[in-house]
Amino acid sequence: MIGCLVGSSARKTVCFSGAAAGPSAPRVQRLGVPSLLPYLYVGLGGFLGANARFIVAFWMNSALGVRFPIGTMFINVTGSFLLGLAVTFLTERLVPHSAEWRNFICIGFLGGYTTFSTFAFESLELGQDAQWGSALVNMVLSVVLSLVAVQLGVVAARRWL
Repeated sequence: MIGCLVGSSARKTVCFSGAAAGPSAPRVQRLGVPSLLPYLYVGLGGFLGANARFIVAFWMNSALGVRFPIGTMFINVTGSFLLGLAVTFLTERLVPHSAEWRNFICIGFLGGYTTFSTFAFESLELGQDAQWGSALVNMVLSVVLSLVAVQLGVVAARRWL
């Protein structure tokens, strides 16, 4: 018989086997494959999202050949739209299975796809190159368009429900 005890920290679960693991042992989830699934969902989603970001940014920057970070802006705006769409759809339509899908899509894929740190770095670079207008346009448009896009995603998801 296998039993599990929760240690002094709620994060620490110790599983053991033996006679002491009878019916009086606390019932907690054993460490194992089921407890790793959220990490796998996030990891797989992140892998796919990061690769999608790399491909889209490379393609956009190559195709447009501009110095302005349009690829990063496009990724952040589309990612914001997709996040609004996904969160609304998952919480209002797929509630019974939404935790797994939120881990995969919202935290994993879209977390790997969108890139706030790149946005911040590219804005800083534009400022350091004395391209103050471009830096300001990048910062304002990225934030405003991302907010509009996430709202559009919420509205779109609710219309499709």
